Amino acid sequence: MTDMTDAEFKQAEGQRILAGLGAIAALPGAGLVTGTGAGAPLFAAALCCVALAYLFWLYTDGVYALSVHLKRRAALGAWRSRLLAVGIPFQVTTLIMAILTVLLTLCGFAGERAGIALPIDVKTGFALALGWGLVCAALALCGQVALGRLRRAARMAIAPQD
Repeated sequence: MTDMTDAEFKQAEGQRILAGLGAIAALPGAGLVTGTGAGAPLFAAALCCVALAYLFWLYTDGVYALSVHLKRRAALGAWRSRLLAVGIPFQVTTLIMAILTVLLTLCGFAGERAGIALPIDVKTGFALALGWGLVCAALALCGQVALGRLRRAARMAIAPQD
């Protein structure tokens, strides 16, 4: 591992994260395919969570790519705190959404297989899952805006001055 370049390490790390999130994403997908319908709203909400986890992982990767760009221009030190202020919440969101995916999936399977159901009907559950999907879409948009602002500010700061 010590003789890996930064790019090789990042590629290997990305492959591990992608494999992990892919495995997590398969859980609610399997629940939707094999289930009876009782846990379907929870599986749908879990799929929203894993989609958000993927997006925030990509946003985190964007912050990393920006740090590499700044490092090449010897400007990383001045930007370190701003990169961390954006990157750490992106990483934490990825982790929280992955954990929430697993928890929602387990609750869905509890409803499907053990008869431990939510005290709401499936239609209401889908309405709530749709609402959660809209919240996830709003979070994804906010993350994209934050990353875009950081990129624009960095570009302006390292652009050649006339």
